Amino acid sequence: MLNKINRIIIANAENFKDLDINEYLDTVQYCREHELFFLRASESVFPRRIINPKLRPTRKTMYSNNIHEFLIDANPAWDSFPKRSKCLIGIGVKLSSPDAYSPRDFHLSVYGFELYYVFPKNLFSGRVAFIEEEDFLGLLKRKTNYDETYDFYSDIMNLFNLKHTYHFDGMSDFETHCYYVDDNLEAIYKNLDLMELNNNNSYYYLLEFMKNIASVTDSGFVSNLLKIFENLNTLKIYPVDVVDNKTAEIFFTDFIKEVKKCLDVGFKKYLWNIMEPDTCHVLEPSDIDYIDGNEFWTDEKCLLVNANYIREFYNEVENYLK
Repeated sequence: MLNKINRIIIANAENFKDLDINEYLDTVQYCREHELFFLRASESVFPRRIINPKLRPTRKTMYSNNIHEFLIDANPAWDSFPKRSKCLIGIGVKLSSPDAYSPRDFHLSVYGFELYYVFPKNLFSGRVAFIEEEDFLGLLKRKTNYDETYDFYSDIMNLFNLKHTYHFDGMSDFETHCYYVDDNLEAIYKNLDLMELNNNNSYYYLLEFMKNIASVTDSGFVSNLLKIFENLNTLKIYPVDVVDNKTAEIFFTDFIKEVKKCLDVGFKKYLWNIMEPDTCHVLEPSDIDYIDGNEFWTDEKCLLVNANYIREFYNEVENYLK
């Protein structure tokens, strides 16, 4: 019987000649016992397969470039997490029993029309992570006006004066564009530093600042910067809301403070500080009860079983364990 199970699992295996059922048996049993299953959708069709995410090409997101690699994977705050660009990603759900569900049942059909049960080799190795929100796109939702991280990425690309399809060659390329922002911020700060603001002239200075700032920065830079600051909730008042000296002074106070905050750490670290993993966790047994519809990601070797074969697979496992 064991040989039969091994044949089932080895079918369509990638990069493996021999595979012992015991490599995945703990996770297979744990998921069934705790009624927690990890799922992902795909356009590929196969009964079952072993996938090692670390050996596969860098994962492409639905966003058109690779900025996430430098905001998350290269971010020191995420060092304890598996690198998302080299991970297999899906959702964890509570199910009383595994069955032949479809991606539509879990709103996953945008990723493909084949559903797979995912069994990481080591579930609690520190290489499986999840987010408290349903989707990683909501990472910034709790503390900013960004409903989706892709909107933040889009605003950053606009600030970099790059097309959204631009693909960064590496960290040095990403840093070059962050330095470009730093240079523009320095020019803005120097311009602000020349102003002698008081209760009687703040509004006048705001009008002059907005009119003349294009002469010291690239066109559109300040408007793109203000859009980011606005969505990050760092300003109490925005230029459109300024109507007198008092409101102008409030705007300038917050704006100068935020520009200086960027300059003190550099724009790259400023972005890193925003993209902190405060709602993300490396999976531990104590987390199991809180997962239902949450996105997970892992770079562990995984056994994937097509939902259409999941009953057959569990029957074979149960027969073997008798």
